Amino acid sequence: MPHFDYRRYSEVEKFSDNGRLKVVVIRTVADITHLTVKEVQEADVVIAATSVLRSPLYFERLSRLAGASSLPPCKVWRCWLTPC
Repeated sequence: MPHFDYRRYSEVEKFSDNGRLKVVVIRTVADITHLTVKEVQEADVVIAATSVLRSPLYFERLSRLAGASSLPPCKVWRCWLTPC
């Protein structure tokens, strides 16, 4: 399992008036599969591990959700996937 910093979650809980904020935590790409768009939209805070946001599988799913066959050949996307 990739490293996930639980301090972020505890900080949100601590400073959100006794946990009144709806928090969605994404530790792995598999976590995304179990979420609906509505759940993410209704969340006050979304915490995601950076390893998820750099995963090729994440970008594949993102492009499918966007209705695209693939991501644009953009330098920014390449930098996110690999160290620049």
